[in-house]
Amino acid sequence: MIIQKNDFNKMFEFLKEVRSEGEKYVAFEDHSPVNTESVKTFTTAYEAQEFCYENATGDNVFSYLSISSACQAMAAALKDETLLICKDGLVDISLTTLLWVEQSENEQPDIDHKQKNMFESFQTNKNRKKYEVRDENKNERSSKQKNHRQAKQISNVKYSRKSTKNKGRLGF
Repeated sequence: MIIQKNDFNKMFEFLKEVRSEGEKYVAFEDHSPVNTESVKTFTTAYEAQEFCYENATGDNVFSYLSISSACQAMAAALKDETLLICKDGLVDISLTTLLWVEQSENEQPDIDHKQKNMFESFQTNKNRKKYEVRDENKNERSSKQKNHRQAKQISNVKYSRKSTKNKGRLGF
């Protein structure tokens, strides 16, 4: 999404407003500057994809962005202008958002220890539940196997009784 540099704040406010109204995606024409009137907003990614597909022609290509990600990237760019991708008075919000996402992912290892410990305890509890279920299943299986063996032994006894009864008078 390419915008005029002097429309940056206006677009930022517009995106925050539509996000508060429940819109989640913004669709726009690639490779040409857009403004608040020329972009379309949608509540689902499917709607945005469908709009882009239906409006694309040979020369016109449409794309869409997550409004939430774009707003976060624009807010970060207001604090740190090195995130802004500018050329000839135009700002590329799509690339700015991509740069912000990559930078955020690189900072991911710096998760505070409290969150890390919560995650580890969650994983431990999850594994513990897995083992408890396995143990219960093992006990169920072993009791089923035991019952099956007992039933088989009983049927063998019945079979052996039948076999002696069915023999002739002489025992053969």
